Amino acid sequence: MRFLPWLVSIVICVLSFVWAVKIYDYFFDLGTPDRIGLVFSMLAALVLGLKIQQFWKTKYNWVVLILALSIPFFIYPLVSNLLLMTDLSWVFVHLFLILTMIGVILLGKSIALFLLPISYCAVFFIPNDFQDEQSQFYDRVESSVETRFGGAQIVRWKDDFWMYYNKQLQFSTIDKHLYQEAYVQPVMQFIEAGSEVLLIGGDNGVIEDELSKFENKISLTQLVLDKDFYDFTRSNTSIPGREFEKKMVIQKDVFHFLSENEDFYDLIIIDLPDPTNVEYAQYYTMEFYLLAHARLKDAGFLVTQSGDTYRKGNEVQKIWNSISEVGLNVLPYQCQIPSIGQWSWVIGSREMSSEEMRRGLSNVTLTSTTWWDQEAMDLMLASGKQSFFGKETTEINRLVKVQQEQER
Repeated sequence: MRFLPWLVSIVICVLSFVWAVKIYDYFFDLGTPDRIGLVFSMLAALVLGLKIQQFWKTKYNWVVLILALSIPFFIYPLVSNLLLMTDLSWVFVHLFLILTMIGVILLGKSIALFLLPISYCAVFFIPNDFQDEQSQFYDRVESSVETRFGGAQIVRWKDDFWMYYNKQLQFSTIDKHLYQEAYVQPVMQFIEAGSEVLLIGGDNGVIEDELSKFENKISLTQLVLDKDFYDFTRSNTSIPGREFEKKMVIQKDVFHFLSENEDFYDLIIIDLPDPTNVEYAQYYTMEFYLLAHARLKDAGFLVTQSGDTYRKGNEVQKIWNSISEVGLNVLPYQCQIPSIGQWSWVIGSREMSSEEMRRGLSNVTLTSTTWWDQEAMDLMLASGKQSFFGKETTEINRLVKVQQEQER
């Protein structure tokens, strides 16, 4: 029996290590060096505990007991809330482990030592408030949803939020206004009151937020790609945004809708996920743009995002070329969105030439914008030489030169 307290101490050490690893797995990418680091933290704490024990007064064991029993119950919510304030939450996991090890030594042969394994075992079965996807993100996952098309998560740090869909960053509340104003405001300069607008995609609510500024000017139809994701974004109150109250929402295959629909639109806005797989890539093909082109009125416009010109210049160029080859005059533009990169868009017009669109955007009308104005528009149209990493992105540069020649 004299070895029983030591056996219990060993069990507590093992449980403490497993408990720390479990917390780590929720938040961090825990590798072999990290596990070795935790072991060394335990050993250092045990040595420190033995030194402290030489000067410890037995009558204070009950204080250590209370701390040792309470720490496992508070570490989850503590780390959870610290994630919203600091990037150093892992430090508190180490502190938790060190304090527990010291507590084990200080309790010594006290019968209270036997309560610690019970405490740890109890905490293992307490439900936590973390999402299943938490291990994929460093910051706190506020809410998530699984749909038939994938999964979405809203990640929070301090007072800002990031929306992810199928591991793609959709937007951040830090610069969300830059993206949506750059997307919608330029093309709306050409849209008259009473126009019919078709929004293809836009499930994350960003484009709808910006279009709500024109609610009294246009009639909106939205073709939803993932209805569950659409509902998730509208039901989450942590993301600020306005909804377009008077609109028609259609849940149907995009290609079937464009093929079978007999309506025509003054403006088609295409806001779909980046072409990272075969399914999404079909929305960036000539076949798709031909169907969209067929649904435009004679003086209609089309606008779509075309990706990061800095990292994916050739893919951006292919999108611009595809829209041009279906018979639309194109006007590409871009700007820096800190959270996602040097992003680009392209406006396509049936009747208006690239030069006419450029001239039309030389004197813009502002509509309750936070960032976008005439100076911002001028900068977005100034593409420069498109030289990245010491060499020219020749395909993009070629189209820019063509447009400059047309303007002359």
